Formats: sequence, structure tokens, C-alpha cells
Amino acid sequence: MYILTREGLGEDTTSRPTTLAMRPRPDVILDKFKFNEFTLNVHPQVDHPSLIRTLARTIVITLGTSRPISRIRLVGHTDSTGTEKYNVGLGKQRAETVKDELDKEIHRLHPNARINIVVDRSPGETQPIADNRTPAGRDRNRRVEFFVTKSVVPRVDWTKLPPEVIKRIEEQAKRASLLKPSPPSKANDQSSFDKLMDKLMDKHKIPSSLRSPIKAAVRKGLRSLLDDVIFK
Repeated sequence: MYILTREGLGEDTTSRPTTLAMRPRPDVILDKFKFNEFTLNVHPQVDHPSLIRTLARTIVITLGTSRPISRIRLVGHTDSTGTEKYNVGLGKQRAETVKDELDKEIHRLHPNARINIVVDRSPGETQPIADNRTPAGRDRNRRVEFFVTKSVVPRVDWTKLPPEVIKRIEEQAKRASLLKPSPPSKANDQSSFDKLMDKLMDKHKIPSSLRSPIKAAVRKGLRSLLDDVIFK
């Protein structure tokens, strides 16, 4: 994203040259922090805790997909009021506050979640996205930006399994009544199978994106992968 910036933006000068700066586009922006504060803001126009809770729910939902969010980078910013050194510290404190709240909400929803949340060095006042000469512009510049990284869950080849491992898992499946000697012929047999499999996968917190392939593998007798990889 290209943003036209002016050196010293916010000062009452218009004779300085403009430059074209290229910046990465953030995935989420949390703005309208209170002036000279790093605590989360709650008022009719913005509710930081509520927005963070919504973001946490979204992150946790992705953990059950093939593209889970694995890393979040936070960058805190300020308006142009105050010294540059002070604003660098203030911007970092804002990002740290957001990190603590986001981490708390994620683990409240999913205690075993592994999300890497990092706080970058704050650029302070040097990267405005609005005009610091207006109150509305300064509100927008007092912000924390989120940059999200997603992982790719590799697909598993369910067919390349050693025969001895397949045999061992088939025996375990029969003992657990997850497979019958003959294919199910009634709808309630299929329903019972699904319920048993869902119960087992709930216990081991298997992501929803993997459940259908696992059930298909079990129906084919390929239980070894579940024993050696998934449920080990």
C-alpha cells in the first residue's frame, strides 16, 4: 500500500517536500487510543476489549482449519504530540497492552492454543496514516496494527501405510467397536459410527478439517495412521 507522507506532518508548515513511502498493509488496526495513554479504550465510538475478544474468537476458529493463524505481529503508533523518544516508548506500551489482552482471551477460549504474538519496535509518530493537525486524524494515528501469519497444514497420504501397522490398528478398531466385520447396512449403524468417532476426536482435540479424512480412513481400515500419528 502506498501512502503519501509529509516530513513533519502535523506541524503548521507546507513548504517541506513530500515523499512516497511504501508500507505493508496491516490485517487489523485498533485505533483511537486515549491521548498520552496506553490502556485499552472503551467509549461509544470504540470498544477495544470487545474488538480483541472478537479477534481472539476468529483466531481460535482458524486453528481447526488447514490455514491456522500461527503468528501475530503488533506495532504500536502515536500521534505527533510529544517528543519522538517518548512516543516510541508509548507506542510500544500500547502494543504490549494489546498483546496481553489478546493472549489472555485466546487462552480463555483455547487453553492449549499455540499462537506466537510478538511486539515490534514502535515507530512512534513517524508513520501517520492521517493528518495530525486535526483531532480526528490524531485519533486514527494513536493505534496498534496487527500483521497476521497463517501456517499451512500439510496433507497426509492416507494410503502409504505398512501392512503390519494396518493390521494392528484394524484389531484395535474392532476391539473398540469402531469397525464391524461387515459394512453397516442401516442408517443407525452409520450414525453410531460417526458418534463414536466424534467422541474420540473430541477427546483428542482433532481439528474439524481433519475429521472427514480420518473417518474415511477408518472405514477403509487404515487405522494405523490414527494410532501412530494422530492419537499417539
